[in-house]
Amino acid sequence: MTDRETEILHIIEKDPTISQNQIADMLGITRSSVSVYINNMTKKGILRGRGYIIARERYPLVVGAVNMDIIATPQPQDLAEPLCAGRIFEDSRVAVRYGGCAKNVSELLVRLGCAPRMIAAIAGDIFGRSILQECRDQGIVTDSSLVLEGASTSLIVEVQDPGGQQVLTGLRSRNIAQQITPGFLRQQAPVLSQAAQIVIEDKLSAETLSYLTAAWGDRPLFLHATSYSRTGVYIGLLDRFHTVLIPPEIACIAAGAERTDGSDLGAVRELARQLMQMGARRVVLPLPDGTLCLADGAGCTVYAPAVGRTAGYTFYRDAVMAGLVYSCDRGLDERETLRFLAACREAALQSGGGESFCLPLVKQQLEKGGGRFFQTAWA
Repeated sequence: MTDRETEILHIIEKDPTISQNQIADMLGITRSSVSVYINNMTKKGILRGRGYIIARERYPLVVGAVNMDIIATPQPQDLAEPLCAGRIFEDSRVAVRYGGCAKNVSELLVRLGCAPRMIAAIAGDIFGRSILQECRDQGIVTDSSLVLEGASTSLIVEVQDPGGQQVLTGLRSRNIAQQITPGFLRQQAPVLSQAAQIVIEDKLSAETLSYLTAAWGDRPLFLHATSYSRTGVYIGLLDRFHTVLIPPEIACIAAGAERTDGSDLGAVRELARQLMQMGARRVVLPLPDGTLCLADGAGCTVYAPAVGRTAGYTFYRDAVMAGLVYSCDRGLDERETLRFLAACREAALQSGGGESFCLPLVKQQLEKGGGRFFQTAWA
């Protein structure tokens, strides 16, 4: 769609029975010009009928990165000895899978019973085509993704601890998600306009983040903060997001605060307060032991599950984001949301993020209950 068509669509969404004369007055153009725009939008399938707006489905939309994950897990005895250059760990477990936050969150939303769409930058190589096919097989609609012929799929190589709960080291190749530009997204306006919620990953460029949050901020936007080096692209946009999901280690960088590992709840509350003062409307900080901190304008609510397992953020972050979108869509209150997020985290750890993650498993975790809430109002 053109910029003008996007403006008209936003106006009609708010009032489907508005007249062309009223639209013309609001935009400062002639009624005949509005008629031409509306005719073109009807031909494109964006509008339909006398009331203009299509009877549309609403869905969560995820915008971000996909990649190939190569995960290596050495044997416990290998790490008991000093590391030396050139050493190769024999009999290690090595797995190759399709990943990336956009793909992972979309897949987990499917497993929660949602019907997500995904806009991602996908290379036109053999790996990219395989990713697209797997997404289709899983029920993720990718028709609006950017396929880059001649590009190579981003690769992530991780070495995990023997228990598979911590990342010891990792390498990443070029991030092609930054090829998603505002110009490309304007062409996807019909898809964006029908999204009930939009998850935005921090791998996108600052320009694209600014466009998405300015043009589509009339619906819940969720920021998925996953990278230590990307805080600068969204630091001035925190007030545009419905919820920011960010671990304490990255939040410290964003806030310019002294680093905390999340073990000191007082420090985490103070960190949440700083993010609110920087403009954030709602922040969720997941801690390594399973505790969750949710802060908004009124104060900070902490939920500590009855049984929490310490794990690296990488292993459950996408499940928590999927849980946030699900909770928003179902209208859960703050405490219900925190319980649901904790259940998603535990279900993800139990299933290894694999095919056994599903809504019944999450509900099974919910039924265990037993967690505690701690609430603090801002002074």
